[in-house]
Amino acid sequence: MAERPAPRLSADGVAWLRALDAACDAIECEIAPMSSAERRRPVGAGAGGDVTVWVDALAERTVLSAIEPLMAARGGALLIAEEGGHRQVGGPDARTTVVVDPIDGSLNAKRALPIFSTAVAVADGPTMADVWFGYVRDHGSGATHVAERGRGAWRDGRPLAVRPEAATLVVAFEGASPARLAAACAPLEGQVHRVRAMGSLALSLCAVATGACDAMAGLTRARSVDTAGAQLICREAGALVGMPDTTDLASVPLDLEARHPVVAGNNADAVDLLERSRTAAGEVAAAR
Repeated sequence: MAERPAPRLSADGVAWLRALDAACDAIECEIAPMSSAERRRPVGAGAGGDVTVWVDALAERTVLSAIEPLMAARGGALLIAEEGGHRQVGGPDARTTVVVDPIDGSLNAKRALPIFSTAVAVADGPTMADVWFGYVRDHGSGATHVAERGRGAWRDGRPLAVRPEAATLVVAFEGASPARLAAACAPLEGQVHRVRAMGSLALSLCAVATGACDAMAGLTRARSVDTAGAQLICREAGALVGMPDTTDLASVPLDLEARHPVVAGNNADAVDLLERSRTAAGEVAAAR
């Protein structure tokens, strides 16, 4: 196999990439032989309110072990992890925030459906706009998506750049219950060729970054652990990300409590179309 090209990251970015790659390689090795029953065995309650199952706990433990030295090297950090919640690592004055979703797409992972990811973001402040490093490992394909603010985005070391002139032909939805999906699809008639529902917000955002999809929308409100790393990858690839507006990122906190809309597209028309679609789905949900 040919050696992958290296992303043009800073030294700090390279350190985070190497640590997370090693962690995700280990996660994949451990998960691969596990049955669906083993993956979904409950082990407790997560800080995000969901039941923590074995695959979630394994992934979070592996990621945190890999990145704790990096957080210490930065003088500490506020760690926000889906299962473990908020935890101060090091001194209370540390300005770094690290957001970890050990398994994004837990339902898929529990059912051994190979569409789930590990997503991590590193920020120098408390909001979505402060994220400077984003990482998403697709555990189905093994592909690594990474971005550093102002430097670009890459998939397996190859630069990502969306084609803003591309027509909106394929779109992805998350939180796609039957009622929401039906309502969301109505505004797309005659404008969209195909609809996809992958089951991982981070991977849907990365699909826009890679051009696999032209736009995406979450039909339910998202948490920062689901979107923080992937939204930077999307934006550094040249896509537009709205929460729901593209100017809202600085008002979206990095925490486990807040919920925010998310839409993304390769151009402004795609974002507008998916925002109308997302709104239609929300109206149906509110009326039920």
